[in-house]
Amino acid sequence: MKVIKTKLDYSHLYVPFDVNSIQINEVIPYNICIRKSDDFIIIIEAGTSISETLYAKLLKQEALYIAKDDEIKQILSCESLKYYIRHNREDLKKRIKLLYDVTEQLFDMCL
Repeated sequence: MKVIKTKLDYSHLYVPFDVNSIQINEVIPYNICIRKSDDFIIIIEAGTSISETLYAKLLKQEALYIAKDDEIKQILSCESLKYYIRHNREDLKKRIKLLYDVTEQLFDMCL
């Protein structure tokens, strides 16, 4: 077997993430990563509630990234609702509010 490439470039699979797009006490439906050398390391796992301490630590990071496939999950919509519901299973009021917000968006678009 012949080795063709020893270093794989995964940078095209990640996009920069703006920490200002999240709020304290919000449950994140996607992984948040940092870049170490040429690797991306998950520092916040999907389903994590962002505490004040975690938010402060995120602010101190030089750059944050999320997977390109997770970009759609940043905006609450019909397509991303299932991820928000999945990561807020224990909070019934939050799930109802998420469903209400998406329904309200749909009505606003139709009217």
